[in-house]
Amino acid sequence: MSWTNFKKPVLLIFSLILLTIIGIAQSANSVTITVSSTEYDNPSLTGLKEYLKSNSKVKGLKSTFNNSVATMSFTYYATADELWDEIPTDKKQTFKLTSIDSKTIKLQVIKSSPVAATDGKTNSKNCGCDYFPLCKFDKSRSFMGEVWKGLDNNGKVTYYHCANGILKAKYELFDNFEGNSLGFATFTALKYNEPKGASWKETVDINGAKYYYEHVIIHKDISITVGDKNIKTLLKYAGC
Repeated sequence: MSWTNFKKPVLLIFSLILLTIIGIAQSANSVTITVSSTEYDNPSLTGLKEYLKSNSKVKGLKSTFNNSVATMSFTYYATADELWDEIPTDKKQTFKLTSIDSKTIKLQVIKSSPVAATDGKTNSKNCGCDYFPLCKFDKSRSFMGEVWKGLDNNGKVTYYHCANGILKAKYELFDNFEGNSLGFATFTALKYNEPKGASWKETVDINGAKYYYEHVIIHKDISITVGDKNIKTLLKYAGC
């Protein structure tokens, strides 16, 4: 049988192999996303990570955090700019896109407007007294450009910041020997928009030491009577 008889089948097989190789190369495109001006437990950053983990087209996700910059590297079937277009709006609306190309997406966390803290009052639309007794705070402190309200309990100050129905708590940890600061532990103290019975757990790592937090919403839309007054409360929750 002459070469002419084999020519078309061989060319067809070669073309199929070439297309397969090209297809594999496209599916293994390396992508890096960096998020600057963020905290490790920023809810927006966590939401973006969870989306990437749930995306079947994202493979080998690795995350690092250093000096307020989170880096996520992985492979994706297409380019980085195509991935950005695919990410749902609610997962990226709290980020400012500073740079993008076929392999890299650079983001910056959009900071909420600071709340004036000189008169001991806070805006109830930003959680405020509706969610937690933050109207009579003892002091305030800025963390990553955000103003947190501090409540002093016998010298131990816990700072709170609330946005979009999520109340974050933050307090400083010290070692038991020399009293040196170990850093701040930050956890989600309250999720107002969650239904009755909702619960959440968190593990916070401070210099290798792990701290565990667990909360549950017991009731919502209840009221209590104090003396001759009926006081409406939004919810009752427990945590440890």
